[in-house]
Amino acid sequence: MSTTTVRVRHEFSAGHRILGLTGAGEKCRNIHGHNFTCWWMFDQRPGWPLAVEFGSVKAELKEMIDRLLDHAFIVHKDDEFVGYLVTHGLKRYLLSDRPTTEAIAAEIARLTEAQFPALDLLYVQLTEGSNNEAVWMRGGPPAATYPPGSAVLDGDHAKRVRAVI
Repeated sequence: MSTTTVRVRHEFSAGHRILGLTGAGEKCRNIHGHNFTCWWMFDQRPGWPLAVEFGSVKAELKEMIDRLLDHAFIVHKDDEFVGYLVTHGLKRYLLSDRPTTEAIAAEIARLTEAQFPALDLLYVQLTEGSNNEAVWMRGGPPAATYPPGSAVLDGDHAKRVRAVI
């Protein structure tokens, strides 16, 4: 059986810091930022009307990301730096997890599913800079492998986040 998917892309910039990493990742405890590229893939169910209409979905996703994350500081809700951001009225987005690329990808997936409950979100791919990415994937056997050439995932990988470095 074949299926058709729709993929939407948007770029944004944001700052963060990740406390508690050791080794090479320890440098990420410093305040820094990235240019992110986010890809969403939705299942385009057969029939009419289309489940995913590019123009409206892309516009709503862009608005959501720009309003919440673009030029924001993405920070753990318990980070002491939150006080500084609040005091100075700076744009921030609080996470209940450390703001790793994996956690940000999972949060974007959560936000997307809440905004588009009728659509079948298959994955969110978040690229940090040009070299690192994290992918949140919906469970179940996908119609195609991701990334190309990888093994097909089975149902045991529901809502799994995978980092590619």
